[in-house]
Amino acid sequence: MGFTEAQSIEVARKLFASGVTIGATSVVEGFFGNRYARPTGGSGFVATKEGWIVTNYHVVAEALPNGLQVQFLNEDKARAARLIGKDEQHDLAILKVEGRVSVPHLKFGNSRKVFPGQSIRLFGSPFLSGSALRQGVVSGYRELVDSDTGKITNSLIQTDAAINPGDSGGPMVDSRGDVIGINQMIISRSGGSHGVNFAIPIEYAEALIRETRKAIRKKK
Repeated sequence: MGFTEAQSIEVARKLFASGVTIGATSVVEGFFGNRYARPTGGSGFVATKEGWIVTNYHVVAEALPNGLQVQFLNEDKARAARLIGKDEQHDLAILKVEGRVSVPHLKFGNSRKVFPGQSIRLFGSPFLSGSALRQGVVSGYRELVDSDTGKITNSLIQTDAAINPGDSGGPMVDSRGDVIGINQMIISRSGGSHGVNFAIPIEYAEALIRETRKAIRKKK
């Protein structure tokens, strides 16, 4: 089912309210052994009532201990954040920001009920130059298989909507604005935005949220 104009506007309102830009500062080594700070980042979204932020693990994996920031679109200054949960295999991470989060969290849909040809919307910060909304359809699915064991290690949703550098970690939503996937990557021979785009099914993020909550309760 496609989006009516009213649905598209309402979905955009939800995404711009709950979507965030993530800044990550890492240290890299130059040609002559000198080390310097390099700013990177991606996108994410408010995913729980506690205000936790879901994003890709590769967005934050190399960040310095105090090098994570989250920028809400309704706030002037970015907030410091810390990593509280991760799933490296499925490229997912959960961040917690300082202070209370007043924006609503996005609801989760069911990626298992998604079908090729279904209209979707993506939120992200392409090239970290500001937040943007993209439209497209679900093109198909891809399963990643371990070459040694033959077991499926990951499932991905393929889409024709462009996923650019900086969009990683942003939400893919259906016509109700429910999250069905998390932007992950583009496979492109040229390195540009024309290529094959993939998102991680939301169920992997749901599992990580449950595990993170259990781990936090055990520590108390």
